[in-house]
Amino acid sequence: MKKLLTFALCIASVASLSAQKEAVNAAKKLSGKLDKLEEARSTIKGAFENPETAKDANTYFVAGKIEMDAFEKENTKAQTDKNYTADNNAMGDQLLNGFEYFMQAMILDNQPNAEGKVKPKHTNNIVSKLSERSGDYWNAGANFFNDKKFDKAYKAFYYFGEIASNNPLVANDSTIALAYNNAGIAAYSIPDLQAAVDAFAKARKTNASDSQPYIYEIASWQALAQKDANIAQEAKNAIYNIAEEGYKKFGVEPLFFLNNIVSYNVDNGNLDKALQMVNDVMNTVPDNGNVYGLRAFVNERKDDMAAAEADYRKALQLGNADFDTDKNAAIFLYKRGTELLNAIDSNNADARTKKQEIKDNYFVPAADAAAAARKINSSDSNLNNIIDNIDYAISTYF
Repeated sequence: MKKLLTFALCIASVASLSAQKEAVNAAKKLSGKLDKLEEARSTIKGAFENPETAKDANTYFVAGKIEMDAFEKENTKAQTDKNYTADNNAMGDQLLNGFEYFMQAMILDNQPNAEGKVKPKHTNNIVSKLSERSGDYWNAGANFFNDKKFDKAYKAFYYFGEIASNNPLVANDSTIALAYNNAGIAAYSIPDLQAAVDAFAKARKTNASDSQPYIYEIASWQALAQKDANIAQEAKNAIYNIAEEGYKKFGVEPLFFLNNIVSYNVDNGNLDKALQMVNDVMNTVPDNGNVYGLRAFVNERKDDMAAAEADYRKALQLGNADFDTDKNAAIFLYKRGTELLNAIDSNNADARTKKQEIKDNYFVPAADAAAAARKINSSDSNLNNIIDNIDYAISTYF
């Protein structure tokens, strides 16, 4: 009786597996028929849920083929029929689905068999198909981004990068880096900051020809640290490493990388090292207002206010400083002027003369620096508050 029961269970198990394999074959026959797309998707879904066929590479290969065949049929129809308007978003979804199913198929396809050997059946076909359609992933990314579907734009550009990274015939390094950079911008727009960091890192490591991925990766880490204090130190270390790499590759153009390296050293108490770095750069890049502003920042943190003041004044004199340098100079001169003004003994006969000197030497230059900063960025609320304070001081105390 037990033998009969065991035999019956085996038959039931085989029958179940056979039914699911038949479902996979049925779905495969529907592939490429646009009017049967949803039926094909529904049919293959049952195989995903069955423990046997869910572990079969062929199941996911067929699922991916259903999506890619649908895309190709739709794409051909759009190109050959002038009266036909394709749904770009639906076609983009087909590409994304196809890639994801194919990736799962490749994982299963490259597992060792019972003999411990790896004998993939679908991998070459998948690689060839994805390489053939690589440009469509780029186009899908652009379409999704323009429609503000940033999560899908991220995937499409990222998938292009993955396809091209594994096939040197698809694109060169610069194009791959640009794809990952686009993916990072899309992820930042979601916002998914961790995905943005990962995408920008891939762009940076794919021999990016410009500094943008480095800068955006640092910006993403900064945003992550603001959201989660627990990763603040990890973010600081990552920013420092990226900045160092960027500085070695691009030098002081932009100065962004040196700024971050110097800030890291200042925050870690390495003030002399930070100052030496700025001095070294100053020897090679003379008359740069931003470098003087950076040295002013270091001197201020060293409590060398006289040196900081001299550097800020030099930066303003050169007239080529950026927004932050002009703004920081305005703040410094305003605060220093206020300190000197508060120290005047109004009973002294020369109090009026001293006040006028402080106005001319500190508050007026502070107002000029703030005005220069406003020309660069008039929407900064902190700067507008500074300007209000300076204007109030000039009109009230003098």
